[in-house]
Amino acid sequence: MESGPVVKTMALIEALAGQSAPLGLADLAASCGISRPTTHRLLQLLKRLGYVDGVARGSYQLTDKLRHLAIGVDERSLVRCATPILQALRNDSRETVNLGVLKRDRVCYLAVLESSHALRRAANPGETDPFYCTALGRVLAAALPQPRRRDLLAACELTRRTPRTVIDPDSLSAILEEVHRAGYAVEQDQTDLGVTCLSAPVLQEGRVIAAVSISAASARLDDAKIQKLVGRVRHAARQISAEVSQLSDRDENRS
Repeated sequence: MESGPVVKTMALIEALAGQSAPLGLADLAASCGISRPTTHRLLQLLKRLGYVDGVARGSYQLTDKLRHLAIGVDERSLVRCATPILQALRNDSRETVNLGVLKRDRVCYLAVLESSHALRRAANPGETDPFYCTALGRVLAAALPQPRRRDLLAACELTRRTPRTVIDPDSLSAILEEVHRAGYAVEQDQTDLGVTCLSAPVLQEGRVIAAVSISAASARLDDAKIQKLVGRVRHAARQISAEVSQLSDRDENRS
C-alpha cells in the first residue's frame, strides 16, 4: 500500500505544492523516489484531470484546481444562492433556465427551472449531456487551459446528437476558443433539433465553477431576441458570481 499509485500520486502533488517554481521530471522522480516512467505517467494523468500544467522544458506545476477544491462552494450552497437569480431570469425570459457544472466530459445539471411554454426542452437535476454540443458545456470547457481542452476533446467520444452537431475536433477547438474570447456561448439545434441554448460562466475568484443557460424553442427566437437573452443570461451569471464571492468571504471569516 505504501508504494501504491495513490501514494505516489499524492507524493508528486506534495512535491509540487512545496515549490514556488516548476519542477522538472527528473527532479520530481528523484525527490519522490519514483521511477521516471511512472512519474511521467502519473503527471500526464494529473494533467488530463486539470491538476497539473506542463510548462517550458518539461517542467511541471500545480494548477489552482486543488486550492479551489479545498475552498470552493459546494454544489448545494451554489444552488441555494443561485436559485433566486435563476427564478428571476426564468420569469423575465419566460424560458427554461439551467445551472450546470462540468464533470469529466459531461455537463451535470444542478438546477432546472422550466418554462411555462408548452414547447420547451428541459432536463432534470442530476441528468447529464455531452459537453461539446451544449452551450453550458462549451462555456465550461472554454474556461480550461488549451492543453486541457485538447485532452478533453481527445478523450471524449464525439457523436452526433442531431444532423447539425459539430463533431470535428478542430472545429470544436475553434468554437471553444471563440466562446472563451466572447465570454458566452450560443448553440442552435446541436443537442436537440428545434432548441437553442445560450450560456454564460459563473466565476469564483476568477475561475469558472459553473454556468447558467437559457433553453428556448428556436422558432421563438430571432437574432435580436438571441442577443437580448445573451445579455440577460450574462447578467444573471455575474449576479451569481457575486453571491458566490460573498458566500466564500463569509465562510473564510467564520474560519
